[in-house]
Amino acid sequence: MNFFLAFILFWFGFVSGFPSAVDGLPADAKIRDRAVTVQHVLENSPAQEIGIKAGDRIVGVGGEPIISYEEFRTRVLSPASKTVTLTLEANRIRREVTATTAYIKESGKFGLGVALMETGVVSFGPLRAVKEAANVTYSATVAVLTGFRDLLWNLITKGRLAAEVSGPVGIAVITGEVARLGLSHLIQFAALLSINLAVLNVIPFPALDGGRLLFVLLERFRGRALASRIETYIHGIGFILLLLLVVFITYRDLGRYGGDILSGLGT
Repeated sequence: MNFFLAFILFWFGFVSGFPSAVDGLPADAKIRDRAVTVQHVLENSPAQEIGIKAGDRIVGVGGEPIISYEEFRTRVLSPASKTVTLTLEANRIRREVTATTAYIKESGKFGLGVALMETGVVSFGPLRAVKEAANVTYSATVAVLTGFRDLLWNLITKGRLAAEVSGPVGIAVITGEVARLGLSHLIQFAALLSINLAVLNVIPFPALDGGRLLFVLLERFRGRALASRIETYIHGIGFILLLLLVVFITYRDLGRYGGDILSGLGT
């Protein structure tokens, strides 16, 4: 049901519209709210100096609107340094900044030191959205499985968790941040959380659904069930280990997000 919920959320998102890169889309894709979005900002670049961040949308140059990288390149990039005024949008708030282009050794040209991509809100018809939702659900599941594999491998071989692992506290904080970006982003995040839950529950670890499934398979191959007392004992140990892991991750989340939580409570 977690997989099915993710599929339904993705389908709804593709019908109503998901923010996405517009390169290489099918011919029947509908695109609105085109913009040039910042993917990456180089260290010590003019863009970093004026506070441009990844995720910012460049919606205007010199007071004139732009919707494509070609328009940005024509108005900003030049053989020499120049001063430009950019209109940026983030979290539905617009601001204007002024920057002077500089020589960027990575590109060998004068620029702001940003990697850009053309984005828009992409939607499909209800039938085509079924195919797109199925594809994204599959690819997201593969990505989550790969992430769990790497997580377990690092935990076994290095004895530590990756920095990006979060528990209930971290998820609550991140959900709030995603919600401020808009409904479409929240739908995507909820679908990914649902896939994470699905994958987590089928991992063959005691106390999880996957652990119970493992015992059922063992019973099938052995021809008889394991003693209920032993199975209960194993699941109990697994449950205790899971609780200890949750406590550890929650402690780490409080260290990372404690300031955000206190500021949120203050407002």
